[in-house]
Amino acid sequence: MDSKSDMSAGLPKIKFLGVGGAGANIADALATLNLPNVEIAVADTDAERLKNSPNVVKIRLGDGEQTKFGTGGDTVLGKEAALASAAKLENFAAGSDVFITAGAVGGGTASMALSLMAKISSSLEIPLTICFCVQPLSIEGEERRTLAATASRYIGRRVHAMVELPNDAILARCELSVEEAFSRANGYAVQAAASVARMLSKSGIVNIDFPSLSRAFSERGRETLFASAVGRGEDCADGALEALRASPFLKRQEMKADSLFISVRCPRGFEMNKMQRILEGAAGEFSNGKRAVFGAVIEPEFSGEVEITLMGQMPPKARERAAEDPFAEESRGGQSGQSGQTGEKSVVAFSNSAAERPVRVRAAEESNREAPSVRPRAAESRSAFSQSAAKPPESQNDDAKQREFKFVEKSQQRGFFEDTPPNMRNGEDLDVPTFMRRCMKINL
Repeated sequence: MDSKSDMSAGLPKIKFLGVGGAGANIADALATLNLPNVEIAVADTDAERLKNSPNVVKIRLGDGEQTKFGTGGDTVLGKEAALASAAKLENFAAGSDVFITAGAVGGGTASMALSLMAKISSSLEIPLTICFCVQPLSIEGEERRTLAATASRYIGRRVHAMVELPNDAILARCELSVEEAFSRANGYAVQAAASVARMLSKSGIVNIDFPSLSRAFSERGRETLFASAVGRGEDCADGALEALRASPFLKRQEMKADSLFISVRCPRGFEMNKMQRILEGAAGEFSNGKRAVFGAVIEPEFSGEVEITLMGQMPPKARERAAEDPFAEESRGGQSGQSGQTGEKSVVAFSNSAAERPVRVRAAEESNREAPSVRPRAAESRSAFSQSAAKPPESQNDDAKQREFKFVEKSQQRGFFEDTPPNMRNGEDLDVPTFMRRCMKINL
């Protein structure tokens, strides 16, 4: 269905983009549902993987030999590939009323491409944007988990709803086969996206109009409540509500959203009193009473079971420090993928705090602090989220400089910016006050 047909039918235009291997699997599963007003695309650096998605739009990320089999977790390659295909990605997103993305963060491709899409969708002012971020297993290592967490935080600030899908919690103690287990994990994103599409396409028994749904997710950057559960048997309604309370997606106890979207999938002949019990129970448990919208779809293949999916915007809270913008250089007209001077490379993309920076980077910083009188040579960081470090300026004639002295230890000079990465320009950290970093004595 093209845009004109959507407009004449009064349906919002919904587009879904799966990024990387996991995102492609989710997109392929969504395509099998044949939703009438959803356009689906897959984006990946792996050309061979794209061949396995026959019924969707295909977007090849990057155009070089270096990434044709993937990025190997290298965020700089992932950034370069995403930027090389930025026009294609923007063209796909343009014109949508609802734009949904999904992928497994923690690697080079999805972390960077999903971040870029979050920024593009925000600049396009798409009315409703949702991103499903599949989190890595704990056994995949600290570096991957740190990148996933920081990428999710970056994306979450630029979309209306960012849903984290923790593989550890979903797959824990699962007795299904490996293939079935990962399919079930992807299924949460598939069903949530399908629920939105069905409600808006008027194919449910209780539908939601687009203004009501977009109003429920009216602000970007809010924390998202998400939960999904199934109840079976005679007491399926109460069972589903009990399972919701124990959902692995709930980040903490007592989560109550300002705005809550409730989607119910039920069999034919499902009693109204059970439906009412589900809606009242879900709203009472997870909504603070400000706003709730709901929809329901009949699933002919269901027998004695009911599925509930919740998605909501939490109340605003004090903002934590934002992740660095990996595409800030491009916004200012800089070049992507540049590095600084010689030194050891790092493929970690985000570095928000001292604890999140690679051990070798922290060690270098500590070394610099031990010798504050020596201006260190900038080390190269193969990081998509750090600015290129320029060469330090040539030493000036002592007679042309003010007399130098030390105010406080160098490790204490950054003050409010202590837990953030250095903001280096020409060998100087701009987060340190000028008179401190240049040791200038001010005569009053």
